[in-house]
Amino acid sequence: MTPKSPLLLVHGSLSNRTQWAPLRRALRRLNVSALAYDRRPPQPTGEHRPSLNPDVAELRATARERGTVAVVGASYGGAVALAHALEHPGELAALVLVEPTLLGLLPSPETAQPLPDPIDDAALAGFCDAMAGAGTWARSDERARAALRVMAPALAEESRRLVAFRPPRQALEALAVPTLVVSAGRSPAYFREIAALLEGALPNARRVHFHDAGHDLPVSHARELAEVLAAFVR
Repeated sequence: MTPKSPLLLVHGSLSNRTQWAPLRRALRRLNVSALAYDRRPPQPTGEHRPSLNPDVAELRATARERGTVAVVGASYGGAVALAHALEHPGELAALVLVEPTLLGLLPSPETAQPLPDPIDDAALAGFCDAMAGAGTWARSDERARAALRVMAPALAEESRRLVAFRPPRQALEALAVPTLVVSAGRSPAYFREIAALLEGALPNARRVHFHDAGHDLPVSHARELAEVLAAFVR
């Protein structure tokens, strides 16, 4: 990767590109350029088996338009970034997966079920508390809750795509793109299990673990993550 090629940041569920604002500020202080985009809310495609293909096509087009060869994906965005790397490895110089929601890699993926559709407040509360810490929903004001309800249909479709995405280990073992896997000590345990599986399967991967961070570490630990990213891409 050259200094002229910025990082492309792919956000997770129930979010948009503003998720990356703290990290982008921290990266700028380290003279690392980073771009972010708003993923289009996914719509059901009618496929018998949902896939990340629409998300990958959007990511690929954005990367080409902006001239980026390094992708950083968080949560759902991490799954999209990995799917892109598996399909188009020659287009990437570096890949960063921050707590990717790769449910299909778990030893018993059949236990991972899509979220209900429509998603009610109880399901939203459970999701928010799991991803951002216990009590997140309870602390949210009505305006924030209303915004989350608007994004709930997209979250339901994303969950279907995540459950269906099950890259075979052979494909992971063949992916030579330099990869950084980032995990957190205070997020749901399955994220650490996924990180360990990736670390063991990807031939050119290394892992960084933030013991005192949760799933929102790109926000809560932006400075520390920026330092890790800057060292990785240089």
